Amino acid sequence: MAIDGFFFKTAAAVNDRFQTPHGSLLLGMLISCILVFSGSFESLTNMIVFAGFVFYCMMAVGVVLLKRKGKIKAENIGYPVVPILFIVCSVALMLNTIFTEPVNAGWGLILMFTGVPLF
Repeated sequence: MAIDGFFFKTAAAVNDRFQTPHGSLLLGMLISCILVFSGSFESLTNMIVFAGFVFYCMMAVGVVLLKRKGKIKAENIGYPVVPILFIVCSVALMLNTIFTEPVNAGWGLILMFTGVPLF
């Protein structure tokens, strides 16, 4: 992405000797250190799991919508019960996290949406 101009140019830097993307590795290390020192491991995992289930739910909604529009021709075992059940459970888990740990859920959403301007 950095080579194509969609991310910081420094992230595209590659080490001459080892051919490793040292710019993006350093950036990832910096972000990871900030997250690790920002709170407890439990709060960090809660934020990441919450953000992950947002994407899992959107994926299941996408499967249902694409199948209804006829863009997915393959036979899906358990369709539409399994994807809809997954969507309901994902929404229930997300709502539970929002009500029981609103701060972690909020930070999870903020972390997730920090990538929007880059895309």
